[in-house]
Amino acid sequence: MEEIASLLSIQTSSSDAIFLDGDLGAGKTCFLRGFIRSRSGYTGRINSPTSTVEDVHSQRQQQQLIPVDLVNVFQKGIALVKWPERLHADSAPMSRLEVTLTIDSSRDDTTTTDNSDYNTNNDN
Repeated sequence: MEEIASLLSIQTSSSDAIFLDGDLGAGKTCFLRGFIRSRSGYTGRINSPTSTVEDVHSQRQQQQLIPVDLVNVFQKGIALVKWPERLHADSAPMSRLEVTLTIDSSRDDTTTTDNSDYNTNNDN
């Protein structure tokens, strides 16, 4: 999974968005780890962003969380979105790569599917 994400990271540029969805344990965090390591050269530990958000939320239950400027993130950065169905529809970019990871119980590996018309050059 990390190898696939590493290859994909080479083809991405600012304003690209990749939405990752799929079963728990299907490889979303592995995908993120491979993408981030390849793109940035970072070799340290990369935890699941879901765990990070849950930790921050539990630590700050009484404090107001600062909202993320998603428009800016989607326009200027490379966005890797885990659990994209939780995004408000108005926040999601129209041009994006949607990756769904599933666990095939009859095999001992993970499969990927791409259900989008993604254009890496954003020349719509």
